[in-house]
Amino acid sequence: MLDFEIPYRSVAEQIISVTHLPPWMLGMHWATTERLSEMQADGLERIISDMQEEDEKSALWAADWWALVHGYSNVDRHAEWPNAGNS
Repeated sequence: MLDFEIPYRSVAEQIISVTHLPPWMLGMHWATTERLSEMQADGLERIISDMQEEDEKSALWAADWWALVHGYSNVDRHAEWPNAGNS
């Protein structure tokens, strides 16, 4: 019978050290502390921020095309995202 726990943990620790992902993202929980909750919140905020940056390019491209089709030119546009921390 093979012991897969040690190789899995070793590989997971290497992934964590290389990618700088928090351990909870790979399902590894060493402790449930306030710091862990803070890391989870920070990680999720970064993920959402990255997704907004990616979506902003497509949304502004679509807005440019809409403006051109409807006869608007040189429209000063930007994307505003709601701040989830103030709700």
